[in-house]
Amino acid sequence: MTNVSCDEGVRRFDADMMTTIVSIKAIRNGMAIVEASPQKACGGCVASSGCGGKAFSSAMTKPLPPLAIHNDFGGYVGDEIEIGIPQSSLLKGAMLVYLFPLAGMLMGALLGAEIFANNGIELIFGVAGLVFGIWYARVFTRSERFTHSLQPVFIRKSPRHAL
Repeated sequence: MTNVSCDEGVRRFDADMMTTIVSIKAIRNGMAIVEASPQKACGGCVASSGCGGKAFSSAMTKPLPPLAIHNDFGGYVGDEIEIGIPQSSLLKGAMLVYLFPLAGMLMGALLGAEIFANNGIELIFGVAGLVFGIWYARVFTRSERFTHSLQPVFIRKSPRHAL
């Protein structure tokens, strides 16, 4: 854990956090509604006119949905702040979303192979396991415990807007 100072004192955060700068669009019921700009693949270079990465990035970027974070740092509409989410939470989430369906598919296919000696039945069991894994990952990722771990937190005001 590292200490990150802010206006109200010292907060504790994991050393490895995914951070981004967002701007406060509204304040409602003690919550700051923030929006981030879509990130570009690159900031531009000499080859920007013929760069496939830049073209792909501009085609695939879409506006990010607004987020709500607790406004216990005294933010105002228009302020730019840095928020973060622990990398470990993102990695666990990605692992669960990919591994539950994969494990379900493999267990279903193995169960089908163990019970029946028919490739068609193994395929059906594998697809059923995949569907079950997707359903379970969806239920798990919507749980209160999981969504709380992905709640972004205030880190500091943006240097150019700091008091």
